[in-house]
This record gives sequence, C-alpha cells and structure tokens, in this order.
Amino acid sequence: MPSAKNRYPQLFEFLAAWFAEADLEGRSDRAAIDAYRRVANRAERAMVIRQGRALLASRPLPWRAMSDAANRRFGNAEAAAAWLDGVLDALER
Repeated sequence: MPSAKNRYPQLFEFLAAWFAEADLEGRSDRAAIDAYRRVANRAERAMVIRQGRALLASRPLPWRAMSDAANRRFGNAEAAAAWLDGVLDALER
C-alpha cells in the first residue's frame, strides 16, 4: 500500500512547504494559510482540500506522517485531525 505522502502528494507538499518552517519564521498557522492563498490558484487549493478531506476519512489516520510534514507535534490522531480540519476549513473560506 502506498504511503500517505504518495497517496496525497499535493497535501503533503502544502504541509511541508507552508507549515514546517512557520514557527521558526514567527508565522502563525493563519498567516501560513493566508500566504498560500495569495499564491496558489483555485485548482491548486481545491486539490489540497480534496486530498485533505480524503486523508481525514482514511483509517487509520496517518497522523504521524502529517506531524512530520507540517513540523507539528500532535498527541494523537484526534488532535491531528482537528488541526487539519481547521486548516482545510480556512482554505475553503
């Protein structure tokens, strides 16, 4: 079975590119989302959202891979899912 990164490549690229260094750069998650929205076109955002929603529906949730890509530490799958759901909701606005 392919890894989560292989099944959802645009989502994992988004997480790694926009969140992994945000803390070091002093950017909040919201600032990272806003910056992405300024440069990504509608189709790119839609693909990230689709892949994110599909990942959230997968079981078991690959929350450790999400944590590694986004450089975030989640205590469990539920915390990771809540964080990603919030990110996706912000992208949909």
